[in-house]
Order: sequence, then structure tokens, then C-alpha cells
Amino acid sequence: MQKQITKKPINKYSLFNKTAWLGAVLLLILDRALKMAAIVFWQQQPIKLIGGWFLGYNLNKYLAFSLPWTGPVLSIVLSIVVIGLIIETIITLRQHRPNAWGWLLLLIGSTSNLYDRLVYGGVIDYLATWWTFLNLADILIVSGLIIIIIKRRPS
Repeated sequence: MQKQITKKPINKYSLFNKTAWLGAVLLLILDRALKMAAIVFWQQQPIKLIGGWFLGYNLNKYLAFSLPWTGPVLSIVLSIVVIGLIIETIITLRQHRPNAWGWLLLLIGSTSNLYDRLVYGGVIDYLATWWTFLNLADILIVSGLIIIIIKRRPS
């Protein structure tokens, strides 16, 4: 008698989680690399891009949008927020919620900026326009929030 071979079904949620974490880690590495380039290269010689944009260096010691709050209390509060984001992201990925990418982007962006704040005393921004400095982590945070809001579960 011949034994039947059964294929194990692919767990699409497990594949999604692995892909999501890999993508998030790659975005974190890219942001960290750009921040290091800002410190090493663009601090002395900013690079002009198109339309008033340029790559440069700015150490933002304040809160988002340069709101005037700084110091150790801010670092403690932000550390607690990031710990909460880690917990929520893990729960979201395990429950396979549609807004999981949003939580992951929010976590990666906030972790990178928190690292800057703890190590350098402020957030390293490197992309500049005529009105502000920002970085990839900032873009990830805003994108994550938009995804979370758009894909939230109806009550």
C-alpha cells in the first residue's frame, strides 16, 4: 500500500508576519544609515536636491514639529510610549489585524527617533525643505498613523 503524501498548507499569516518584520527591519536600517550619512557627510556639505529640497543635518532637541519640550522627562515618557507600541504591535500581528503594517511602521519610526534622542540628545533630521527638517522615521510614523486610522476595525 502506498502512503499518501500531504502537503502542509502555507500559513499566510505567518508569512505576512515574517515579511512585515523583514520589511520593518530594512526600513529601520535604511533610516539609521541615512542618519549616519547626515552626521558624517551632510553636516559639513549639504546636498541640494530638486525643488528646494536638500540633504543636510539638523539635531532636533524638541518634540515633534519642534514643540518646546525637551530633557530627561521627555526621554522617559517617549521610552514608555515605545514600550507600549512594542506590546500593541506584537498583539496586532498575532491577531492578524488589517492595520498591522501601520503599527509596525509606527513602532520602527518611533524606535529610531527614540534611539537618537537617548544617544545624541535629539533626533537627527536629514531631509530639508524650505519649511522643515525631517527624516524617514518621521515619514514612517505619519504613514503608520494614517494606516491605523484608515484600517481600524469598525465598532
